[in-house]
Amino acid sequence: MRAQRLHAALQETAWDRVSARLELTRPERVTGQLPQAVRTSATLRDTLATPGDDSLRQWQGVNLGRFVAEEHYRLTRALADAGLPEEARALLAAADAILGELRENAANGVRELAEETATRVREVS
Repeated sequence: MRAQRLHAALQETAWDRVSARLELTRPERVTGQLPQAVRTSATLRDTLATPGDDSLRQWQGVNLGRFVAEEHYRLTRALADAGLPEEARALLAAADAILGELRENAANGVRELAEETATRVREVS
Protein backbone atom coordinates (compact mmCIF):
# COMPACT_ATOMS: atom_id res chain seq x y z
CA MET A 1 0.00 0.00 0.00
CA ARG A 2 2.92 2.31 0.57
CA ALA A 3 3.90 1.86 -3.07
CA GLN A 4 0.32 2.55 -4.14
CA ARG A 5 0.30 5.80 -2.10
CA LEU A 6 3.51 6.88 -3.78
CA HIS A 7 2.12 5.89 -7.16
CA ALA A 8 -1.01 8.02 -6.53
CA ALA A 9 1.06 11.05 -5.58
CA LEU A 10 3.11 10.80 -8.77
CA GLN A 11 0.18 10.82 -11.19
CA GLU A 12 0.10 13.78 -13.53
CA THR A 13 -3.60 14.07 -14.38
CA ALA A 14 -6.48 14.44 -11.95
CA TRP A 15 -8.16 11.41 -13.55
CA ASP A 16 -5.11 9.28 -12.84
CA ARG A 17 -4.81 10.60 -9.27
CA VAL A 18 -8.45 9.79 -8.55
CA SER A 19 -8.09 6.35 -10.12
CA ALA A 20 -4.95 5.59 -8.13
CA ARG A 21 -6.53 6.74 -4.86
CA LEU A 22 -9.61 4.69 -5.59
CA GLU A 23 -7.38 1.66 -6.06
CA LEU A 24 -5.74 2.43 -2.71
CA THR A 25 -8.95 2.91 -0.74
CA ARG A 26 -10.19 -0.64 -1.35
CA PRO A 27 -7.23 -2.53 0.17
CA GLU A 28 -7.12 -0.06 3.06
CA ARG A 29 -10.80 -0.79 3.73
CA VAL A 30 -10.48 -4.55 3.27
CA THR A 31 -7.50 -4.80 5.63
CA GLY A 32 -9.26 -2.75 8.30
CA GLN A 33 -7.16 0.38 7.92
CA LEU A 34 -10.30 2.48 8.11
CA PRO A 35 -8.75 5.81 9.20
CA GLN A 36 -6.31 5.63 6.29
CA ALA A 37 -9.13 4.73 3.88
CA VAL A 38 -11.17 7.70 5.13
CA ARG A 39 -8.18 10.01 4.56
CA THR A 40 -7.56 8.57 1.10
CA SER A 41 -11.21 9.01 0.16
CA ALA A 42 -11.10 12.63 1.40
CA THR A 43 -8.08 13.29 -0.80
CA LEU A 44 -9.91 11.67 -3.70
CA ARG A 45 -12.93 13.96 -3.14
CA ASP A 46 -10.62 16.99 -2.94
CA THR A 47 -9.22 16.07 -6.34
CA LEU A 48 -12.73 15.72 -7.76
CA ALA A 49 -13.62 19.16 -6.38
CA THR A 50 -10.47 20.92 -7.59
CA PRO A 51 -8.87 18.77 -10.28
CA GLY A 52 -6.37 21.28 -11.62
CA ASP A 53 -6.88 20.07 -15.20
CA ASP A 54 -9.78 19.11 -17.44
CA SER A 55 -9.27 15.35 -17.36
CA LEU A 56 -12.21 14.87 -14.96
CA ARG A 57 -14.80 16.90 -16.81
CA GLN A 58 -16.89 13.76 -17.60
CA TRP A 59 -16.34 11.70 -14.42
CA GLN A 60 -20.01 11.91 -13.40
CA GLY A 61 -21.23 9.99 -16.44
CA VAL A 62 -18.71 7.19 -16.71
CA ASN A 63 -17.69 4.19 -14.65
CA LEU A 64 -15.14 6.20 -12.68
CA GLY A 65 -17.95 8.13 -10.99
CA ARG A 66 -19.87 4.96 -10.27
CA PHE A 67 -16.81 3.23 -8.82
CA VAL A 68 -16.00 6.24 -6.62
CA ALA A 69 -19.54 6.25 -5.24
CA GLU A 70 -19.55 2.48 -4.69
CA GLU A 71 -16.28 2.57 -2.78
CA HIS A 72 -17.55 5.41 -0.59
CA TYR A 73 -20.65 3.39 0.29
CA ARG A 74 -18.59 0.26 0.99
CA LEU A 75 -16.28 2.24 3.24
CA THR A 76 -19.28 3.77 4.99
CA ARG A 77 -20.63 0.27 5.61
CA ALA A 78 -17.25 -0.84 6.99
CA LEU A 79 -17.26 2.12 9.39
CA ALA A 80 -20.77 1.26 10.55
CA ASP A 81 -19.82 -2.40 10.99
CA ALA A 82 -16.78 -1.32 13.02
CA GLY A 83 -19.02 0.58 15.43
CA LEU A 84 -18.00 4.05 14.24
CA PRO A 85 -21.40 5.70 13.68
CA GLU A 86 -20.22 9.32 13.59
CA GLU A 87 -17.60 8.57 10.97
CA ALA A 88 -20.11 6.46 9.03
CA ARG A 89 -22.67 9.28 9.00
CA ALA A 90 -20.08 11.80 7.80
CA LEU A 91 -18.90 9.54 5.00
CA LEU A 92 -22.49 8.64 4.09
CA ALA A 93 -23.15 12.34 3.50
CA ALA A 94 -20.10 12.52 1.23
CA ALA A 95 -21.17 9.37 -0.63
CA ASP A 96 -24.68 10.76 -1.11
CA ALA A 97 -23.20 14.00 -2.47
CA ILE A 98 -21.16 12.01 -4.99
CA LEU A 99 -24.23 9.98 -5.96
CA GLY A 100 -26.11 13.23 -6.46
CA GLU A 101 -23.52 14.36 -8.99
CA LEU A 102 -23.68 11.21 -11.10
CA ARG A 103 -25.60 11.07 -14.33
CA GLU A 104 -28.63 8.79 -14.36
CA ASN A 105 -26.98 5.70 -15.90
CA ALA A 106 -24.05 5.79 -13.50
CA ALA A 107 -26.30 6.48 -10.50
CA ASN A 108 -28.69 3.63 -11.27
CA GLY A 109 -26.01 1.04 -10.59
CA VAL A 110 -25.29 2.48 -7.14
CA ARG A 111 -28.75 3.15 -5.72
CA GLU A 112 -29.33 -0.27 -4.16
CA LEU A 113 -25.95 -0.18 -2.40
CA ALA A 114 -26.71 3.38 -1.25
CA GLU A 115 -30.05 2.34 0.26
CA GLU A 116 -28.57 -0.72 1.99
CA THR A 117 -25.73 1.38 3.40
CA ALA A 118 -28.06 4.09 4.68
CA THR A 119 -30.15 1.44 6.42
CA ARG A 120 -27.05 -0.02 8.08
CA VAL A 121 -25.88 3.40 9.27
CA ARG A 122 -29.32 4.09 10.78
CA GLU A 123 -29.10 0.75 12.61
CA VAL A 124 -25.87 1.70 14.38
CA SER A 125 -26.74 5.34 15.04
